[in-house]
Formats: sequence, C-alpha cells, structure tokens
Amino acid sequence: MAYTLAEAVALLQNSQVDDAIRHLTRLTSTPPPNADAYRWLAIAHAHKRDFEKARRAINAAIEIKPVNADCYLTAANIEQDLGNHLAAIELLQQANRMHPNFAEGRNNLGIILTDLGRIGEAMPVFLEAIRLKPDYARAHANLAAAQLRSLQLDDALASASRAAALQPDYAHAHHLCGAALVMLGNSIAAEASLVVALRLKPDFVEASLLLAKTLIKLRRVDEAELVLQRALALSPNHPELWSTLGDIPAQRDDLPAALAAYQRALQLRPNDISTANRAALLLPNIYHDEADIARHRVQLTKRVEQLRDNVPLFAQSLRPERFGDAISNSFLLAYQGGNDRELQRAYADFVRDIVERTLPDALRVLPRLYPKSRRIRIGFCSRFFYLSTVGNYFASWITDLDRGVFEIFLYHTHVVEDGLTERLRGACDHFSQAEESFAYFREKIRADELDILIYPEIGMDRIVYLLASLRLAPIQIGAWGHPVTPGHRSIDYFISCAAME
Repeated sequence: MAYTLAEAVALLQNSQVDDAIRHLTRLTSTPPPNADAYRWLAIAHAHKRDFEKARRAINAAIEIKPVNADCYLTAANIEQDLGNHLAAIELLQQANRMHPNFAEGRNNLGIILTDLGRIGEAMPVFLEAIRLKPDYARAHANLAAAQLRSLQLDDALASASRAAALQPDYAHAHHLCGAALVMLGNSIAAEASLVVALRLKPDFVEASLLLAKTLIKLRRVDEAELVLQRALALSPNHPELWSTLGDIPAQRDDLPAALAAYQRALQLRPNDISTANRAALLLPNIYHDEADIARHRVQLTKRVEQLRDNVPLFAQSLRPERFGDAISNSFLLAYQGGNDRELQRAYADFVRDIVERTLPDALRVLPRLYPKSRRIRIGFCSRFFYLSTVGNYFASWITDLDRGVFEIFLYHTHVVEDGLTERLRGACDHFSQAEESFAYFREKIRADELDILIYPEIGMDRIVYLLASLRLAPIQIGAWGHPVTPGHRSIDYFISCAAME
C-alpha cells in the first residue's frame, strides 16, 4: 500500500515507528527529492535511537533545502541525543541567524544551555523566544525551569503559571508550579498543582515524587504511600520511587520494610549516595532495651565505615547541584545516650569527603578581616526561628546584641512564622528566608561575606547540618540547641552552658 507523507507521519505519531520508517524510506527513494520526507525519516530513526541513520537522513534533508529552519532544529535534536551539545548549539545558532523569528530554535537553544548549566545564557534566549511567540507555553515552562535552578522562585512561579494558563493540559507546567510552590513553602497550593499534573499524566514520576514528599511534609503519610504505590505500579523500576517509599516505614519504625525498599532502589541504581546514605543511618525511634541499642550502634558504625570506603564511587554519580538532596543527618543517634564523638566525626568526615569531590570551593578557607570602617558581620542560621525550644533558647543572642558593633544577618531555613519570628526580623539588619533550600542558603551566606556564622543547633535539621559542613564564614560556631558534637571539622567553636554540662 502506498502512503502519502501525511499518512506516514500519522503512523509515526501513533507509535507505529517501523511502519513509518518503511514508508518514509520508500518516499525518500522516489523522485523528486523531498526534504520533508527525509526530515521525518530522521525523526523516526531517532525514535528508534538509530542516531547515525537519523543524522544521514537529516543531512540529506538540509542538502535538499539548506535554509529550512525545521531541518536545522531536527539536526540539532539529533546531535543533542548523541551528546554533541556544541554541535547542536551551532546548528541552532545557524537556524536562528537564517530565521530571525524562529522562536522554536531559540527555545531549544535555551534547553541545551540549561542542560549544560549555562543558566545565565539560557534565560535571555527563552525570553527572546517568548517575545517572538508570546503564547509559546513550552518556552514559558522552560524559562520557569531555568529560573528555579537560579533560585528566582517568584519569577519561576509566574512563568510556570503563565505556561499552565496558555496550555491547561500541559502537565509539565503544572509540575513546575508545584516545584516553585514547594520551594516557596506553600505546600497546600503545591499539592493542588501536582494533583493536576498527575491527572493529566498519570505516569509522571517526578510529579509523583514531589507530591509524595509534599504529603509527607504535611504529615499525611498514608496518602503519600498511596501516591508512591500508584507510581510504582506504572514505573516499577524507578529507583527514587523505591527510596522515597522506604522513608515511610522508616518513620513508622518498620526498619525491615524500609531497608527492603532502599535495597530495591540500590539494585536498580547502584552507588546512589542518597539511598545508601539513608539506609546506612537507619535507626529506630524507640529501642527495646540496652542490648538493642548496642546492636544498632555496632551496625551503624559498620555502615558509616562502608560509606567512607565507597566515597569515590558515590562522588562519581553525584552531580554537584544534587548535593543538597543527597546527604542526610544522623539526628536519631543522639537518643542512644552514648558518647557519640567518634561516630559523629566519622560520619561528618564522610560528608566532608563528598564535599571535597563535588563542591571543593565550599571548603576554601576564608580570610579573617575586621575593617574598622564597618561593623562586625555576624550571621545566625537555623530552621527554628519561631516559638520553639531553639527559638526560645537563642532569641536573646540576637535581640541583645549591640547593633552599633554588629551587623546582624538572620537565615531562616523554614517558612513557619509567628510573633517570635517577627521580633527577630526586627532585631536584625538582614533577614533571609526560604523553604529547605540548601543551594539558596549556601549562595546567600557566602555572598554576604560574614565575619562570624553561628548555628544555634546542628543536627536537628538536615539543611543546617549540610550548611555547617561547608566553610561559609572565617569563624563558624555551633551551640547547644542540639547538645551533641556535629563532628564537622568546619566548626571552629562549640558554645555550651554550665547547666548543660
């Protein structure tokens, strides 16, 4: 049966790829030469991941029609699939020069620049695509993704919301809204956006993961478990689904079930530091007796040693931007009531080894400079700057400082606020707040060029624990909000109190 080009394309769009290739091959071998037939043949071969055949087909299309923007766009996509990002960029730049109003070419160029981590170059390219085509939902969504990576959270939410309004059935846009809302600390609104994303695309793993984590944060653990189970029914071999599922029985003290889920994740993705780390630190909330404590302590010691032995493997698979999501803190260890110094130091040294390989600049020693022309810059960083044990203990450390001597910076790694938060906001010169964003606070604290950085507690909150593993100020101090040594070599002093000792 002879197919027209439109019919062959319809076969491809209906996932009948082999039939589409067969008929497109016939069309390309029938005179006169047809650039569109070659372009669709290239797309079909790319679907089969036969990129060399795809490249030959698209080169033939460009030879027939050398100024066709769509041909250059397809050629760039193929080079991107082959990992040849620089070649893809050059093809898209050629297309954009030939066709100044080619919004799709600019959008794809922005995607590649984002993938390469060149976010500052990508964002103006997306903005240009939007200028050329204001109703281009995908360009708005891609701009939102780049803004999220740059921690421009309000702008990201606005861009993602615009994409969702332009194309209401675009699941990725709703997911990006959810991601921005999570980072802004609005879990309820984030849940609503993520539910829409999953209704539109039930097998959207990233949306399932983010929704489950949001529900866990909202203490709706049973609902989170159902979300993960539904996602696993559709994507049973996705390792992060298994890892997140393991966190739920861990909270319930069902350690065998948690470990089974973590081990399944590691079978699917060996050397995943996030899963291995959670499995290694697995401890019960409540022990049966002293013998049970001793048994878990021996196991933990061995697992921390194994983590340190595998640092090179873990570091190879960890992208620097994922560091803030990959490492846990050993909060439950303190409840064993033992001398934790050596264990805490061993685990903190594991974290430091990972930092050295993934974020080496974060350990760079900073000069101690106290110019007489300015006040001493002192920062306080905690998740608990509200009515809480830590907030009540340490509020006076901030409110009673002489602001004629000290310039006070407050870093609140949570979005919970109350009267105490407002009082502390008024008592400092600079107040920064975000929801559990390691990357945001790492960049913010370093940029503020502090002289002294104080962590009222280290170990209760994962983000603060990770920040304390870095060198963000010349002098870094821990205090007794969590009265256990963090083990970090980056902490210069620990402030205790006589009653505590």
